[in-house]
Order: sequence, then structure tokens, then C-alpha cells
Amino acid sequence: MVEPARAGHVYKVDLRNGRPAHYWIVLTDPPMIDPTFIAVSLTDRHNMPAVDDIWQYGYRLCPGFGLSKPSVLKLDYAVLQTQSWLDRHQAEFVCLCTDESLRRARCNVIWYQQFLPPKVRRFATSRFAVWDLDCGPPPRRGTPDSPV
Repeated sequence: MVEPARAGHVYKVDLRNGRPAHYWIVLTDPPMIDPTFIAVSLTDRHNMPAVDDIWQYGYRLCPGFGLSKPSVLKLDYAVLQTQSWLDRHQAEFVCLCTDESLRRARCNVIWYQQFLPPKVRRFATSRFAVWDLDCGPPPRRGTPDSPV
């Protein structure tokens, strides 16, 4: 069994869909009763041009792990899954992301929720108040937070 999913865990998952494996961030702790969690994947920034929050090359997703290319969260691929999904895809536990990385990923879900699949959006919006984030407005392309 793969390392049990918890909020902030980062996994490398190969969906075996002809694309390279992607890094996925778990955004919610799976409750005991319903072990469902939200996970979002990072992708090359050009694969989701409508998202302005670009995670730059070298960004420290985890203390010892930096991104190898400018990336964005591929929110239209966000999933509601359980541990069995990670096990089925033989996910590789990479690291526990930094608090800032988890906050930023959750803010992306709030800023760009229109891109989420409807089922994921309904589940996520019920978490917004619990996350209690100070997200402010989303970054804009060309600003210091998200240079192009």
C-alpha cells in the first residue's frame, strides 16, 4: 500500500494514459467515515493557459524538492478519490509539501473554481470556510508573483 493520503502529501502518479506521470497534491485529509480527498495535479504552464498563477522553475514544493519547469495546477483534472486510487496507480509518495505550497494550491482552487469538474467543485466549496485562507486576489500574468 502507498503512504496513506493526508493533506499536503505529494505523490507522483502515472495514470497510464499515454502522458508522463504528474505530481499530485492532496488538499484535504480523508475523513474516517468517507475516505474521499481532493487532489490536484501540476502540469506544464502551457497546458492550462487560463490559470495565471505560475509556479516557477525551482519553486520549492517541498523543502527538498523543487519544480523542474514552470507549472500550473491542472484544475480541470482535479479529482475526488480514495486511497485505493493511489494504490491502483502505484503512486509514489514524494514528500510533504510546505505549508505555503498547500495554501497556494488551495487558493488556486478558490480562485479558479470555474475550471473544476462539478463534483469536485461541490466538494471543495464545502471546505472553503474550513481552510480559512487569506488568498487575496489571484496573481496576474506579468506580476512579480507570476512572471511569464
